Amino acid sequence: QNMTSVRSFTQHSYASSFNTFLVDQQSNRLYVGATNAIFILNLTSVTMDPFKNKCYNYIRILKAWNDTHLFACGTYAFDPHCAYIRIFDSVNTTESRVQGKEKGRGKCPFEPMQPFAATLADQVLYTATTTDFQGKDPAVVKSMGPQEKIRTEDTIKWLNGEIL
Repeated sequence: QNMTSVRSFTQHSYASSFNTFLVDQQSNRLYVGATNAIFILNLTSVTMDPFKNKCYNYIRILKAWNDTHLFACGTYAFDPHCAYIRIFDSVNTTESRVQGKEKGRGKCPFEPMQPFAATLADQVLYTATTTDFQGKDPAVVKSMGPQEKIRTEDTIKWLNGEIL
């Protein structure tokens, strides 16, 4: 392994828990979801975009929505929210990136360290998470898209069983 290809960037004091990543090979960027921020890094030079969304939450979902937007969800201080984030060709822009903020219940966990899964297919979000603050109502949820939101009932019985 050639360590000369490893680069780093300066961590900011307001951000931690860098645990959600999305690589966009078309734009040669790495989107990093952290606590209190979403970072946009250029994969060629590892320079950081000046956009710092001080949202004071844990970014748990970061998905490519289309060619112009990302879809991001975070715990938002135990009140999950999601937003569409505009992707610009230039990293040096002063335009607002956050667009279309919405409630994230059933899409994103309330708790920063709570296990969950999410995938986006044809602009429909599928998640397996808890839908309540106490983490006692797990569900598999299909949200967004042209049809109504659908979720499982009594999921705890089969999530804890031998089916999975």
